[in-house]
Amino acid sequence: MSKKTAIINLLIVIISITNSFVLCGSTTKFINYFQTNEGVTVITNDGYLNISKPWGEVFKISFSKDSLFQKPSDALYFRPQNFSNIVRNSSDRLDIRLGHKNVTINKKPFKIKIKTGEDLRREVVIQGPFNKNSKSGVSFDLTSRERIMGGGAPTSHLDRRGQKIQIGRNYPSIDRDTQDHLFPLPLFISSNSYMIFYDTTQRAVADIGSSNSEVFRLEAEESFFNIYIFTGENFKNLIKNYTDITGTQPLPPLWALGTVFKGDSFISQEESKRTVNNLHKNHYYPDAVLLSHKRSYSDQNKDHIPGNFNWDNESWPLPGRLIREFKNEGINTILYTSPYISNLSKNFSEAESKKLLAKNDDNTPFLTTIEEQQAGIVDLLNMPATDWLWTKHVPLIDQGVAGWCALSKNLHNLYSHKWQKIFNIKYRALHHDKRLFFMNSQGYAGSQRYSIFPYLRHTPDGWNGLQDNISSMLAMAMCGLPYMHSTVNAPDKELFIRELQYATFSPLLKIDAKALLDIENEEKKEIIKKYLNLRKKLILYNYTAAYKQTEKGEPLARPLCYEHPHSYLIDIADTYFWGDDMIVSPVNSPEQTSKRVELPVGKWFHFFNNDIYDGGRGVNIETSIEEIPVFVKAGSFIPIVEPFNTVDELKTDNIDIYYYHHQEIEKSQGRFFIDEGSKVYSIMAGDYQLFDITLNFDGRDLNFNISHNNGIYLGRPGRREIDLVIKNFQRSPRNVRVNGSSIDYRFRFRDRELRIPFTMGEEDVHIRVRKDN
Repeated sequence: MSKKTAIINLLIVIISITNSFVLCGSTTKFINYFQTNEGVTVITNDGYLNISKPWGEVFKISFSKDSLFQKPSDALYFRPQNFSNIVRNSSDRLDIRLGHKNVTINKKPFKIKIKTGEDLRREVVIQGPFNKNSKSGVSFDLTSRERIMGGGAPTSHLDRRGQKIQIGRNYPSIDRDTQDHLFPLPLFISSNSYMIFYDTTQRAVADIGSSNSEVFRLEAEESFFNIYIFTGENFKNLIKNYTDITGTQPLPPLWALGTVFKGDSFISQEESKRTVNNLHKNHYYPDAVLLSHKRSYSDQNKDHIPGNFNWDNESWPLPGRLIREFKNEGINTILYTSPYISNLSKNFSEAESKKLLAKNDDNTPFLTTIEEQQAGIVDLLNMPATDWLWTKHVPLIDQGVAGWCALSKNLHNLYSHKWQKIFNIKYRALHHDKRLFFMNSQGYAGSQRYSIFPYLRHTPDGWNGLQDNISSMLAMAMCGLPYMHSTVNAPDKELFIRELQYATFSPLLKIDAKALLDIENEEKKEIIKKYLNLRKKLILYNYTAAYKQTEKGEPLARPLCYEHPHSYLIDIADTYFWGDDMIVSPVNSPEQTSKRVELPVGKWFHFFNNDIYDGGRGVNIETSIEEIPVFVKAGSFIPIVEPFNTVDELKTDNIDIYYYHHQEIEKSQGRFFIDEGSKVYSIMAGDYQLFDITLNFDGRDLNFNISHNNGIYLGRPGRREIDLVIKNFQRSPRNVRVNGSSIDYRFRFRDRELRIPFTMGEEDVHIRVRKDN
């Protein structure tokens, strides 16, 4: 090697070390500190850091270049608490005690350390630079095997390590250099038992080990930020801590857990009626239809003009009558809406003259191109503008519109979050106790408490798109937004069925009506009907999952690592828990005849054929076009209702409760939730029934106890006829007693199934099944 080459190589090494030194935050220097009622403020050469603990397992780090700290955003809704702080200052570090939690600051090199995880065996390491090149940010040390989830959607993998993603947008400008379907969220979950919420609604970037594999850097184009560090033992604990301060989603209207149909076949009154008739002829029964925006609010003989907010009299001569007719058939009407006001719209001059549109720096209306028209954007940070926009929707709501789908192309973060909030508040004022249904393709942390049903506007066509839909649903669920969904609309018939099978076990089943009606093959139509019926039969199971989300922040769909916090499970993005007791693994490849499914520890029943598998390993499952791998955990209770067409026809007078019995399960419990299905305050008022079921098994007797809270709601039956169906029961029992009395039962040897009928009134029911050993 020549001397010149050696010098060049040495320079490369020095530059590399220097870059790593800068990325790792070693340029930040400790200067001084002082204590306040709101924590401890540390002065550095980058600026001021305030460290506090506003809630039990949450630490807040606020940075400001000039000590004027940013106020918390609307993502949070709990008032912070003031915890006492004690500081021990030594030559090399600060030891800070906030309430009963500790924070350590190493002075040189400057690092903030917080203990987390089970028995506090893990550590969050935070460092600067906090201000560099007119940008502010924060860095986290990454350990060698650490994985990072979050950041929003879409995503094809749960682990985002190695990626650089944009997580912020400017208000109210349009970011034309980014994908318009991206739902960014500045929220990240580490496999090392901590969660980060980088509370910024401005343009921001997350460099998750992309520039430096050992550093996770969050950075925004502003001089201040608030960052929240959540600690906990596992993912379930972290998400609970997060939703405790940002909120959970209120219960959806019950019909939203049925089937929603959309598509270009709903672009006029006659076509909408014809499409619904065709759906009914094929025994497909919508619970809601999403009428197309292409003609919904347009002037006669013109294409869609955003911002008119009225019906085209030619295409929709009697919209109120249509909505009533649909409702009489159990079909709810959803309309598109948009905050864009086209300069061709009759409302544009009014909005401009009243100064209701977002402005450029020169005070002219900010205009963008929407559907080849110049359009302004209603300034939702301006209260008169929000009132004006709402008044345009009230006449449509009065006609009976039951839900909305927001077209918020390119409007990210704070704007769409604000829109969601306004709609929620004003709808609540108009309909005090009626649940809101509002789909939106954009939002922010905390949008869940304003009843958002987020959706992916576009994903890649084909089978890759299906996988993106699954992993995006799981990623968003881990970020506190539990109702992420997509549309079943594949032109490929096999892919359409696979999308439908997946969507049956997703928060919202939304189908393109035209794509569905294009399927004429009778065999495939029978498969479609099977899954549409299965969605309805499982409605109490799904509704109970929605209830648990509202009460505890538990996602409806959740990755395997949520229940079993092992790092390697983060790599599995095509298999997930649906509720507490089911695992679903959609088929995501063409002509796939088998699939390897990772099953957690335990015993698992194949939902469709009742075969039993040992967990704690991967199993190969046959995947005919009729079925996908779906499993039920041994010891689970699954409520099943009788078939019905629309949710309006749902009757809970007769319920089957399936118990998945296995000799190894000695104790088990389950619950399911029922209420009237539309009232906002049903949980708060106690207007619901919550059934609790427990099992104790001693090897000979199975003892079941079924009880409920006896809540009263409109339409509640006074008595229910219930069948307890015990799966995997090997032989006819010696006897069965209900509340001490022997009763008749039915045992099917071929299916290994014991069916025990009983009547449930106000009192608890005890069932004893004695095995014939």
